[in-house]
Amino acid sequence: MSDNYQYISPFALSDGTDGPQFTNGSGTAIITEVAIPSIICLAGNPLDKALPTTNLISVISDSRKILAVAPDQWLITDTEISSEDLLAHVQQQYSGKSVVCADHSHAWSILRLTGKNAAKCLSRLCPIDLHYDVFGENNLLQTNMAGIYILCFRIEGKNGFDLYMSHSYSRSFFEILRDAANLD
Repeated sequence: MSDNYQYISPFALSDGTDGPQFTNGSGTAIITEVAIPSIICLAGNPLDKALPTTNLISVISDSRKILAVAPDQWLITDTEISSEDLLAHVQQQYSGKSVVCADHSHAWSILRLTGKNAAKCLSRLCPIDLHYDVFGENNLLQTNMAGIYILCFRIEGKNGFDLYMSHSYSRSFFEILRDAANLD
C-alpha cells in the first residue's frame, strides 16, 4: 500500500471531506479528491432554453454548474448548498413541467487532475484529443477510461480536469490515474 493515501474503504476513497492526494515525482500531475457537491439529476422536457445542449456545460455561478449528459438529462451540481436545498430549488424551478428530479449526490465521486502534464496523463487512458483547441472549457467529455465510465471537463484553464465517476469505482480509478501519472 502506498504511503500517499490512507486506505478508507474497499468501495470508495472517502466521504469527500478529506480525500487522498497524489503528486507524481516531477510534480507535473496532481490528483486530489473533490469534496462531494450536491448533485441533482434533472430528466425530461423542461422547455428551458437556458439549459445546455448535450456534452456542454453551463457555469451558473462559482458554485453551480449544469452538465448536459443526454438530450433530455442534466446533472446540476452545487458546492455551497445541501443536496436537499438544491433538490427543492430545482423542483420549484421546474414545477408544472414534464420533468423528474432526483438526488444523485452519493452516486458520484470526483477526482481533480491538475498540473502541466494532466492532459498527457489522461491521454494514456482515453483515445480522445484533449488539446485545448479541440476540448476546451464548457465541453463535457463522456468516455470510457480503463473500463470505467467517466464524465470529464476542464477546470483552471488548460491544466486541469474534473473527473466524475460512479462512487463505487473511485478507488480503482484513483489507482489507475495514479499509475498513468507516474509514467513521466
